[in-house]
Amino acid sequence: MQKKVFGKYNVVAVTDTGLVRAHNEDNILIDDELGLLLVADGMGGHQAGEVASMEAVKVIQQMIRLLQKNLKKPFGLLGLFGNQKLDTKDHQAIVKKSLHEANHHVYQLNLERNADNGSGMGTTIAGCWLVSDETMLVFHIGDSRVYRVRQQKLQALTKDHSILQAWHDNGCEGDKPQSNVILRAVGPFSETEPEVQVIAIEQGDSFLICSDGLTDMLDDEIIESALQEVSVKPLERCTQDLLQLALEQGGRDNVSIILLASTH
Repeated sequence: MQKKVFGKYNVVAVTDTGLVRAHNEDNILIDDELGLLLVADGMGGHQAGEVASMEAVKVIQQMIRLLQKNLKKPFGLLGLFGNQKLDTKDHQAIVKKSLHEANHHVYQLNLERNADNGSGMGTTIAGCWLVSDETMLVFHIGDSRVYRVRQQKLQALTKDHSILQAWHDNGCEGDKPQSNVILRAVGPFSETEPEVQVIAIEQGDSFLICSDGLTDMLDDEIIESALQEVSVKPLERCTQDLLQLALEQGGRDNVSIILLASTH
């Protein structure tokens, strides 16, 4: 999947079942009109995880489109004065409301299946919303990630909501967790809290959004090495290189990758 955003950025995406799982529970989105890029990693088994990630992506896309449109009208949903240029606080409010609505929607689907109190399906979310050609919002819930490549250096813009990350944050006290159990997700509980940040895009910046099917197979040093030439090499090649590396390391999970870079 390849699209252009603002005529200034190329975006390429791929999602793959991997070598172990029977089904792909990941879902991805490139909405070039909105400038919205999403990776969702579903959990709960085939059909359940796939439904959670698909429904969350659909609701987030619909809500951002609706809220942005309404906000620009007089006496819109989030402000009193319409027909004015939105600022980053408006965009942040739109993203948070959209993610909360997605959580509510998937949680209601769980209740319909008599699965509550964390026993139902869920999904991670990681995404970027380009609100101008120089500014994007980066947001996430769970352990799917967003990275920036600036001057050939890889930098994580998100921090996993996981037991493993909490163990690192607490100074690695006690035994290392055996599995990377996530602490936040869309759907299993009635409430969840996203993290949303505003990022200024500089000349030459590139961005990677991915599920943990990539990052569990490859450490940051390998990913950085694979993206050394992202500014000059075709994005499709970079994306396929990352996918192939993850598969060569075992491909134990579904792998989803979105790469964004300036047009050459």
